[in-house]
Amino acid sequence: MQAELTRRAQETKSGYLWESPWTNGPYIDIRRALQEAAKRAGWHEPIYPHLLRHAAATELIEGTDVSVVQQILGHSTIKVTETYLHIRQGMMVDAMRKRERSTSEQ
Repeated sequence: MQAELTRRAQETKSGYLWESPWTNGPYIDIRRALQEAAKRAGWHEPIYPHLLRHAAATELIEGTDVSVVQQILGHSTIKVTETYLHIRQGMMVDAMRKRERSTSEQ
């Protein structure tokens, strides 16, 4: 991913990854930049910077302890972190199967 981001930044006139078409400089308004990039990518759902935080937290929680995610997100309590996480149905099924296997082996 870093290589792709570096390539993208090198393609812009200014060298910025998110170049403003009005100033050819960096975007001051990241929300606008994100919405315009999503529009160019064909994304039609609402998108905003905090949504990316939710998505990252959701991806991190798969295979990562929630307390680690808490530290990465900088939350003071685990309860705050839990509000950002969206447990996927598949994760619940996997957890239940793992629990069933461990209890049947005893």
